[in-house]
Amino acid sequence: AHSFIRRQHVAGEGNISLRCCSCGRELPLIDASRDGYDGEHGDSDVENEIGELVAWKCPRCTVVGGKIIASFGYQYEPDEDIVQRFEDFFDAFILTHVCASSGDRVQAAVFECA
Repeated sequence: AHSFIRRQHVAGEGNISLRCCSCGRELPLIDASRDGYDGEHGDSDVENEIGELVAWKCPRCTVVGGKIIASFGYQYEPDEDIVQRFEDFFDAFILTHVCASSGDRVQAAVFECA
């Protein structure tokens, strides 16, 4: 099982990192200021301010931990200059949390990246 933490930003978007519940290792998942279509083009309007890291809890039972599902959306025709790295130019990011206790699925984060 994994827990994840979110770096809070003024715009309501920002960084999401994953933390292993067993060993505590933390790895970055997304930085909305540089990842995705706008971030790759340098057009992101998300300010990369350092904020507080906040653990995400299941809204039903407040358990920290469970499975996560990261989904990336592509709703455009790729330009010739991005075909080689198409997977980096997603225009939507959705993170779904599956609670370790209740099994509930909740959209924990939705970023528009284009």
